[in-house]
Amino acid sequence: MKRNLIYLLCLFLLQQIPAQDRTNINIHAGNGSLRSPGVYFNLVDGWWSYQGNAIISFDGSDYAYNPGSGGTLVFCSQGTYSYTVTPEDASKAIIRGIITVASNIVTVKIEIADAHRIDIYAKDQALAALQDAAVKFDGITRFTDTTGLASFNRYPLGTYTYSVSKPGYSSLENQTLEVMAQVEKIGVTLKPSVYGIGETPVNTLKLFPNPTCGKLFVTLPENMGIEVTLRITNLNGTVLFENKIACSPGLINLDLSGYDNGVYFITVRGNRFVNAVKLVKNQ
Repeated sequence: MKRNLIYLLCLFLLQQIPAQDRTNINIHAGNGSLRSPGVYFNLVDGWWSYQGNAIISFDGSDYAYNPGSGGTLVFCSQGTYSYTVTPEDASKAIIRGIITVASNIVTVKIEIADAHRIDIYAKDQALAALQDAAVKFDGITRFTDTTGLASFNRYPLGTYTYSVSKPGYSSLENQTLEVMAQVEKIGVTLKPSVYGIGETPVNTLKLFPNPTCGKLFVTLPENMGIEVTLRITNLNGTVLFENKIACSPGLINLDLSGYDNGVYFITVRGNRFVNAVKLVKNQ
């Protein structure tokens, strides 16, 4: 009896999909049970169904796309979801999107396209590479390496926004980039933040251990004065802590045990000096 009811439910749901799209589809039950509504992912390459393998990530689970089928049907609850389609072929772009599911089966037609790479270089006004600058491209954040480079791979043609920031520098926000070339190379220049008269950035601030589980020591350069201003910010630039701290004898002891795991910036401002260092907090 139960099996017959499940069969009838599947038959009803399939009838909600256009006839031309429901040939040989794969059915996946989210969280181990059949549910309605759902999303039907239809992968195409031009006029035809995509013939390569791919993984569809949806609602915290991965579903295999079979090139021999006409699509993949995933049942879910009502709501808004993000999804990612990753073709096995690395020369093809990874497709990301958001879908709102109401009371019916929602069809998502996905055009598989060639992959493009975006290279964003961050430099200072002296054209020196900026390491550990946070580059946010299409909602994904990466940090620049020693050459000032942050790369974003496997994107389709289109128009995207990006931002570049680094503590101690003025941020570059919501810039528009139209991806057209196989490899797009963009160079950005960040200006130092406004310092006090005679105040300059230094690179002698050190944190250890880094990454840290909570306990953290900050070593200070010489001639920082009697006290320094220490600030802790997250990736979004939100100030989580700021206070004046006595810097003698050149070592500050911090406890970040109450902070969530993630990436933070420790900024210290002293006697005509300012410096910011990236910190990773984990278990």
